[in-house]
Amino acid sequence: MCEIISPSNAAADRVLKMHYYAESGIEWCLLIDPDGPTMQLYRHEDGRYVEHSAGAPGFPLAFPEPISATIDPATLVRGRRQPRASSADLLVGDGRGQRRGIRGRR
Repeated sequence: MCEIISPSNAAADRVLKMHYYAESGIEWCLLIDPDGPTMQLYRHEDGRYVEHSAGAPGFPLAFPEPISATIDPATLVRGRRQPRASSADLLVGDGRGQRRGIRGRR
């Protein structure tokens, strides 16, 4: 499942819809925020979603399954130049609900 965050309905996209997807047993959910642009990949575990990985411009997101792919969020937005992400721009879930920073290169 892929959900593109709408600026006018971001709370419903991030919370309510994710809840419904989890109840339906959808194994993977990808949230794309075109304003970032950022992506968060969530895996269904024990009735809820746990962040598996995240991507930001310059930090591609790798999909482990059901397909093998890597996408740099900067390639999703045309017509505007995206700055490279820094370590302050990217947080990754560790599978236990904790988030940690990823050190970036400039």
